[in-house]
Parts: sequence; structure tokens; C-alpha cells
Amino acid sequence: MQRITSPRHEHRPGVMVLRRHTALLLALLLALVACDRSATPAAPSKPASEPQEAPGQPEPPAPTPQATKPAPIPFEIVGEVAGLIDPVRLDGLQGKRAANRSLRRVCFVLESARQGGHPPAAIIDAAQEALEVSGTARAEAVKASLIRNLDILEKLGCLEPAGMAKLETSNAPTITRGPYAGDIASVDHIIPRSVCEELDERLYNLEFMPSRMNSGKGNRVTERKVQIGRRWNRLGLLSDAGLQAVELAADRG
Repeated sequence: MQRITSPRHEHRPGVMVLRRHTALLLALLLALVACDRSATPAAPSKPASEPQEAPGQPEPPAPTPQATKPAPIPFEIVGEVAGLIDPVRLDGLQGKRAANRSLRRVCFVLESARQGGHPPAAIIDAAQEALEVSGTARAEAVKASLIRNLDILEKLGCLEPAGMAKLETSNAPTITRGPYAGDIASVDHIIPRSVCEELDERLYNLEFMPSRMNSGKGNRVTERKVQIGRRWNRLGLLSDAGLQAVELAADRG
């Protein structure tokens, strides 16, 4: 009896070959994909130690530049100013208006120092400290007077080279600005010497003024001068007898 062969068994070798080819093709595709992945460079990772910026956190303020310290005031400047404003020396001066020359010279020294970068107020403070009078009413009044007189000289144009040359030798400078140009900047006593002689050599009682204006006002004592006298009396810068003389002069007109 003849065996009947099933068609499934007749084509088995061809099926095995096809499966093998398919497996090889899949293996080749997988190898190609793996090679492509390995050839692509990986993105560099951020170092773990790198600081992370907190969202919404304000930026740190910029460093503040340090202020330049002023240069120290030369000892000789402080010494000369101290000698010119020394209350003991001024109180011992002899002669009328002897302190006028001191005022002119000290203004020259202070302005020269200012042009060299040293503030007049700091120089006066150092000089009064050397004299051991810092903080007293007289020291404060003298300091205010010197600063005011420097301002007056500036406005009158007396701190130009020609005016400085006059002040250096304690002489009166010539005014170069304003309606009194050409006039002399004389030293005026706020409260006249003829009214109160005790204030003759007090620097705080001296003030620069055009000579024509100074001559025109005479020895009149105005209400402003009475108020100044009363303030000085309260501060101990004017005696009771001196204040009484000022008030009497104002009453006489």
C-alpha cells in the first residue's frame, strides 16, 4: 500500500530556510540600531556642584566703593592757624585793631590750604584742639566767623592772586567783584570798638566789609547788633557791662 505524503511535510525544508533568513534579517536590523545609538554623543550632564539659581531670588547688591580718606593736614598749617587764633595771644594784643592783621593772615593761610585740598573747617578744628579750646563758646564763635569771612572775601573777589598776595602780608586786599570793585576790603567791628572796647580784639566780632560801606555806617548800633550782643552775653562772650553799653548806644541811636 502506497504512503500518502502530506503537503505540509513536502515543503518543510523551504519553510526552515525562510525562517532562518527572517531571523538573520531581524538580527541585522537590531545590530544597526544598536550601532546608531552608540554613535550618537550623549548631552553633557550639568555638574552637581554647580550652584543653582533660586527662582525669584534678588541679585546681590554691587559692592560700594570706599570713600577716599582726606590727606592729613600738614603740622605747620595747623600750628600757624593755632598761633593766629590763640585767645590768650589775642587778648594780650596792644593797640587799636591789632587783631585785624591776624584775621587777614589767617584767612590767607586757610584759603591757601583749601586750594591744596584741606577744608578750612577741619584746619580750624585741628588748631583749636591743639590749643585745648575745642567745644567752648568762643571757639565755636571764632570758627563760624572765620568761615563767614572766607565766604565774604570770595564773593568780593579778594581771593584771586593779587588779593592773596595782600592777605599774605596781613594787608587789606582790593575788591574785584560787585558794585564796590576797586574799593578796599577793610575789617569792620560788628559791635563798634568805641561802644564796647572789650570786643576790640575778638575775632568773632570782626567782619570784612567794603571801606566805603564801613565809613558810611559809622558807629551806629542797630537792633541786629543788640541781638548779637545779647546772644554773646548769654554765651559768656560779652560781659554784662558790655551788653549794657551796647543797649545804651542803641537807645541813643
